[in-house]
Order: sequence, then C-alpha cells, then structure tokens
Amino acid sequence: MERLRHVPAGTVALAEFDRMRRRMWPHYACAAAFGTERLLARILGRAALSQAPAFAAPLAYPRAVMGPRLGVVIRPDATQRTLRSLVEFGGRRFRLDAWFVGFGDWRDVSLPSAEDAVVKAALALKAADFRFHDTPAYAVFRRRLEQGAPVVRNGRPVDSVVRIDSYFADFAALFQSVAQNGVLPHKAARRRFGRFARAQVDVGVAIDADGALLRLPGAQHRFAVAWALGCDIPAEVRMIHRDRLRAMLDQGPVRAVEAEVRRIAGAGRA
Repeated sequence: MERLRHVPAGTVALAEFDRMRRRMWPHYACAAAFGTERLLARILGRAALSQAPAFAAPLAYPRAVMGPRLGVVIRPDATQRTLRSLVEFGGRRFRLDAWFVGFGDWRDVSLPSAEDAVVKAALALKAADFRFHDTPAYAVFRRRLEQGAPVVRNGRPVDSVVRIDSYFADFAALFQSVAQNGVLPHKAARRRFGRFARAQVDVGVAIDADGALLRLPGAQHRFAVAWALGCDIPAEVRMIHRDRLRAMLDQGPVRAVEAEVRRIAGAGRA
C-alpha cells in the first residue's frame, strides 16, 4: 500500500509553491462571498465520507464560516509532533496549509516537535543567554552561507552575514517580547513587533485519527519561543483527519469540528 511521502522543501522550486498557493485563491473568494454553514457542512461531509487518497475541503471554507470558533489556547508541548509542509501521494503533491480534511498515516510525514530545527535553535539560544554567536544554529547558518546554500527562513534565504546576525538578533528580541507580553495572536504581533512578525501566521494545529494534536507548518519562531519558555500559545485548528471526522458525523460535521475544538481547548492546556 502506498504511503504519504514528505517532499523536502529544498527539492521544490519556489514557483511550484506559489502555483499551489494561487490555485487556492478562487476558494477564498468563493468562501468569502458564498460561505454558509450549510455549504461548509456539505463540503466537510463529502470529504469525511470520501475514499479518495487526497486531502480535501479547502481551508478557506472553515475559516470563512467558523472563524474564531476554530481558535484554541494550548501548551506548545501538547503538539508532540509537527507535520511537514509538503507531502506527496500517488504523484500528487499537497500543501498542508491549504486543506482542512486530511488522510493517511501522518507518522510518515511528521517529526517530533522537539527535533524541529527552529525549536532546537530556540532552546540553544536560551541556554547561551542569547549570545547567538555561540550557538550551534548560528554556526550552521554561517557554514551553509560559505557553502553557497544559505538557510531559508520565512520563505527567504538568509544569504549574508548581516542577514544572519539580524535574524538571530530578531529571534532574541522575540524571546523578550514573549516573556513580557506572552505569545500574541498574529494581528497583535504585527502591530507590536513589526517586520519579524510580518511573514508569520498564527500557529495551526491538526487533529489526527486518534485525536492526537499535531502542529502544522507556520509560526515556527513564536511556537519555538513558547516551547522554550513553556508558555501558552494561541492556535487555530486547521485540519482534522477524515477518519476522526467520519466517526463523529452523527452530530453533523460542523458540530463535530466544534466538539473537537472544545476538547483540545481543555486537553491542550492540561
């Protein structure tokens, strides 16, 4: 049986990522203009009952219809695994930030959150008392620069010593901001923290077939800082496994999602 496969970002041209993003624009326009709870229930119900090997139900529709009802506040370590950004099945590629109903075995396309490179960099930065030049992550950035393969963060290569230093200085400043203000929702973070927050989004979480919570790509720096400091973080439910949703369809697909949000809002902070 074919399994989901992680597609490393470095093997995919940025133009392909951009094409995937643009293909979702009509859904956002349609959801904004015509999104209703009835339409969402139909989309989610069809996705839950489908046997097709595909991610389904564009995220645009739950966001447009449910909005803040998808919001939770969790402890970062409630998400012990992090899903990859891009996966493949049967020759078809899926950006996981675009779909609300997932399928397959997510163990194949996730990694322990504690092993995420940005989480490890945050822990090392804190351990070094924010002397970022002394951290292993800084050494990796410099080595990759010298090799002509700069590290990419927030969709951009960190391709000079000035930019590396600026990146780590901003990372350290984010620690100070979170320590003083907590982890702010993205809109508030943009107003308070400026350019470092502009490329960020709120933390997204996914609910696996067994009810476990996984982190979705995005908001990696605020998540990493919250992990290092052990503080709560605002998040948004952006995906649910279709087996989980199918098992709850007797209460209606929208009500089922709301019930799962309420469950993890409590369990995620336990």
